[in-house]
Amino acid sequence: MKQNNNKRHIIGLISMALIFSVWGGQVAHSENLLDHVGSAKTIGDRFSILDFNDIWTFVKVMFTDGTGKFGIGAEPSGDLTFDVTGKMGATDLCDEDAANCKDLSDEYAFAAPQGSFVGKTTATTDGITSSNSLAGYAAANDLCNTEFAGTHMCSSTEIVATVSEATIWEVIGTIDTCPTAADYTFYTGTSALGNTNGDSTGDVGEFCVLTGWTGTAWVNAGGSKYANTTVQVDDCGGWTYNGTTTNRGNFWNFDAGTQGTTSPKNGGAGGVTACNLSLPVTCCR
Repeated sequence: MKQNNNKRHIIGLISMALIFSVWGGQVAHSENLLDHVGSAKTIGDRFSILDFNDIWTFVKVMFTDGTGKFGIGAEPSGDLTFDVTGKMGATDLCDEDAANCKDLSDEYAFAAPQGSFVGKTTATTDGITSSNSLAGYAAANDLCNTEFAGTHMCSSTEIVATVSEATIWEVIGTIDTCPTAADYTFYTGTSALGNTNGDSTGDVGEFCVLTGWTGTAWVNAGGSKYANTTVQVDDCGGWTYNGTTTNRGNFWNFDAGTQGTTSPKNGGAGGVTACNLSLPVTCCR
């Protein structure tokens, strides 16, 4: 049995050797597999024990070379660890832990990720935003980043995506705490559906809601969505206008919607208002 296993290992190494010799496999210091065997081999040729030793040395160097670099067809360029000259085929591409794999046949696999709701600023602003000498969209993003590191002002699309992809409410289980305390807070509304006894303490069977998912706050909606040439719904002119006549801004009412039979929150609804209103800013990451 040991002899058969050795044969399998030898066959495996020789197969790898043939593959790398055909494709010009090289390690970082420009050595080619053909330089490690007595003479060039073709399928059907015999390998001597010396050839096997050289192949084994080559394989060890390939995986233990101090530079940790490997190239096929050429030496790795610059800081590249692995470099291929020519096309390379694969079905999936994963991170270093073989997780977060992307199907390369999916045209949207590498699309820019869409943010999701993190919270609302405690600071409020009318249609003219300012923060740390910034104005407009940049200031709105800075307001979010100041309170929630790494966040930006949400678009209405990101809020809708949060409703679709995230759980905005969860039922309190066998212990009287929210399932994920950092992300959820006990629902203190008056609805019998969400707070059965109307107190401020969470009880088994009542609800926890995504933290911050309450009240009303500004959201980005982009260019004007209203054809009227005198009133533009355009994020209050890019958050540079706080009047009531020529521009409007979009907001999200997190409490809007008729409550269902099993949930205290239905996701809310978007709306439009004059730019003199002072509201928090929705923040996404």
